[in-house]
Amino acid sequence: MYKNIAEYFVLNKELKKNIDFKEFDGDKCYEVLRVIEKKPIFLDEHLHRLHYSMIKMGIETPIDDIRASVFKLIQSNQSMINNIKIDVSKNNFRVYYVESSYPSEEKYKTGIRCITSTIQRDMPTVKKLNLDYKKKIKSLLHDDIFEVLLMENDDILEGSKSNVFFILNGTIYITPEDKILKGITYNKVISIIKELNLSIKYESFNINDNMEGAFLTGTSIGVLPIHKINNITINSSSNDIINDIMKMYNNLVEEERLK
Repeated sequence: MYKNIAEYFVLNKELKKNIDFKEFDGDKCYEVLRVIEKKPIFLDEHLHRLHYSMIKMGIETPIDDIRASVFKLIQSNQSMINNIKIDVSKNNFRVYYVESSYPSEEKYKTGIRCITSTIQRDMPTVKKLNLDYKKKIKSLLHDDIFEVLLMENDDILEGSKSNVFFILNGTIYITPEDKILKGITYNKVISIIKELNLSIKYESFNINDNMEGAFLTGTSIGVLPIHKINNITINSSSNDIINDIMKMYNNLVEEERLK
């Protein structure tokens, strides 16, 4: 169960004190968005994806009410710098601040370590809350392992909470979109790749293939180079393509913050 870490949260449009925060029943879809200097980053895109998940799960809640609740939450917790989580079920929705962690500058310079797993997500194209899945993933995250990459028949599909890109011979390999949850950062990076006129192949990358570079994308991490997958070392942090994408994405976030 997630916890509200701020003094207030919003439940069904109403501002509530933390003491009233409790779990509500039913299947839920959710979104997590980053807030920088009181600005919800890429809010429209997050709400669009949330609405898609709601439709897939048969949930009807006015998106405008959720949008207003995000700003109400930010206004009532002025000092918070964490991510905001939105939970939506058939009868309720809530908006609240959650514990958040962001990679250090060193991680962006050197890259991070990942391992692979055959764990699969239920309804991969929908952001649906599955606590059993999260427990399984958490049990694998130890030592310096940053992310778990989900595999199917030796093909790497996506990260447990991120999207993954691979580079070989200057071409960027991406898992076919009907097999993954397309993140907001993922969509921004796809636009950047096209702007850079880079070659894209929507084809799952086999763990046994050579790779010149690999990186993750996500709300909290942005664009993050991968240094190692299992025992495979990748020199991603010095890859020019990855560094160009990272720089352009960071510029997009700054532009969004200044709007």
